[in-house]
Amino acid sequence: MSRKAWYDAVASSPSSALEREGLGSGVGLTLGSSSATHPVNATDATAPTAPQRIHRRRIMPATIRAASATRPELSTGEARAGTDQTSDPSRRVAQGGRMDSAVHIGLDLAWATRNRTGIAAVDADGALIASATVRSDDEIVAWVERQAPRIGVVAIDAPLIVTNAEGNRACERLVNAAFGRFDAGTHPSNLSRSWFDPPRAATLAQRLDLEIDPARPPRERVAIEVYPHPAMVGLFRLGRTLKYKRKKQGFELQLSETRRLLHAMEGIDSLRLRDSEDWAVIRRVVDVATGAAALGRVEDEIDGILCAHLAWLWARRSPALTVYGDVEQGYIVAPPAPSWPPTPRLGAASGSPRG
Repeated sequence: MSRKAWYDAVASSPSSALEREGLGSGVGLTLGSSSATHPVNATDATAPTAPQRIHRRRIMPATIRAASATRPELSTGEARAGTDQTSDPSRRVAQGGRMDSAVHIGLDLAWATRNRTGIAAVDADGALIASATVRSDDEIVAWVERQAPRIGVVAIDAPLIVTNAEGNRACERLVNAAFGRFDAGTHPSNLSRSWFDPPRAATLAQRLDLEIDPARPPRERVAIEVYPHPAMVGLFRLGRTLKYKRKKQGFELQLSETRRLLHAMEGIDSLRLRDSEDWAVIRRVVDVATGAAALGRVEDEIDGILCAHLAWLWARRSPALTVYGDVEQGYIVAPPAPSWPPTPRLGAASGSPRG
């Protein structure tokens, strides 16, 4: 079912259904300005210093907002199947893509199949083709094969190469040294944890017949490990990570930080997010959210879109990204270490766990 058809099917849903999901039923929220101490700006390769103009959202009828806010999770193998407009090759061409060009994939990969995995695809020009939420490896493989007849770079937010018996990998120590003071450090990945023996990301790379060496010359049919939090700090010149997943600090802060993230990502011109139906649904969910559960339904998909952008940057050999570590013991592709200082913490510090 296309999203438009789904809107029509649920447009008359009662507001009580929205409230159970932590979503508002009538009043849309507009994007506030970013904090002066946390500039959030981005381009495809480097972060600008000039502030971005705030995009003013067109207010839609409450029934359409309700439909988008309560969309069902697409967690079967037919997630966003060929009936979706963005799955139509002719629509991809209309959006600026080239049918014979590689498509780059982003995966915010859950460590367990019971949890949501955000997934997204961008075309050779970096524009978002489609995004979704899935769970199983079969669903991920089917979605990638449907969206990317020719696979370019697949950027995965999950450990890809794990050889150490305990403690942190060398690449994690390097990323912690560069980004830990910005609250963008990693949690340890090692073989003492059963879910890393083997890593789920490595299993998926093998199923998709992908190389895992980030230096592979064509930068096509290759999987790389990425981490969104350092990427956001580097690309958006943040003073600290955005706390859009920190539920313990309260919904109002989580909502504010989610809005800041969406605003920053809309500043990435190549993604063309305002032309994307999938992004419009994410925007509407956030606009009417009244509880953490609603934000939780889209946070993985948002991360998947950012990972797809990182895949595109890597394919273009952008200087905005570098490699921490190596293919023998594990690596993470992330921006170079920030040249600016972190801003003061507003609350207790903690890492930004994956999964």
